[in-house]
Amino acid sequence: MSYFQALILGAIQGLTEFLPVSSSGHLVLGQALFGVTTDAITFDIFVHFGTLMAVLIVFHRQITQLGAGVLRDIRAVSRGSLTPLQTVRQSQESRFAVAVIIGTIPAVLVGFFLKDTIEGLFASVVSVLGALIFTGSLLLATFFVRYNTKSITPHNGLLVGMAQALAIIPGISRSGSTIATGLFAGIDREQAGVFSFLLAIPAIIGATLLEFIDLVTEGGFGHVSWGPVLAGTAVAFISGWWSLIILMRVVRRGRIGWFGFYCLAVAGIGLALHL
Repeated sequence: MSYFQALILGAIQGLTEFLPVSSSGHLVLGQALFGVTTDAITFDIFVHFGTLMAVLIVFHRQITQLGAGVLRDIRAVSRGSLTPLQTVRQSQESRFAVAVIIGTIPAVLVGFFLKDTIEGLFASVVSVLGALIFTGSLLLATFFVRYNTKSITPHNGLLVGMAQALAIIPGISRSGSTIATGLFAGIDREQAGVFSFLLAIPAIIGATLLEFIDLVTEGGFGHVSWGPVLAGTAVAFISGWWSLIILMRVVRRGRIGWFGFYCLAVAGIGLALHL
């Protein structure tokens, strides 16, 4: 992998990991375009780490508040002031944390039991393009959603988690499907966006660990071109940081559906080139 390829693919990963256009789909198409085969797994691991750092920095205030609230509730339960069920009912932070945990479960189950099947889809450009068409259609449907006011609960968190599990399929946007599902469930725009990206933290960590295990199984980090890999990681971090800030502004204004046109355009161009 050359530096030029690494920088381009790192930018693609950073931008598309959070913008609702499917990072996996774009990476498959980008690697196919460049003919990249060497260092591919190592590169995926490190650029995912770069985008994880972007999430932690952009949402550090929400993460800190959530952690402080959960610790406060745990102390209240340990003192006997509240039962765990009362805590979830009364505390917004605990409800949010439980929703993240519950919302993570579907993706874990799908990734564990259907790992080989899903990996096979990465080799199919046509399936990726079809998934991009699905993503574009889903995003366009958000134009018909009225302004929402509901908060995050374990129930609607599970619905969003099921959408995240579906987004393991390359070409289906994780952020697009989770935010769209949150909007369809009546969740407030701001909360739908924040929940989507906090839900991404365990998802990115899990995906990175799986790729790391695969890499170790196949022989480890021998013969890796570290210069291009680290350069791509840095670009993924910077572009991921920028795309998170931009997308949250778009979500607050209710304009996430515009990305649907982009997904359909990429799918159309991809199909034309492929055929």
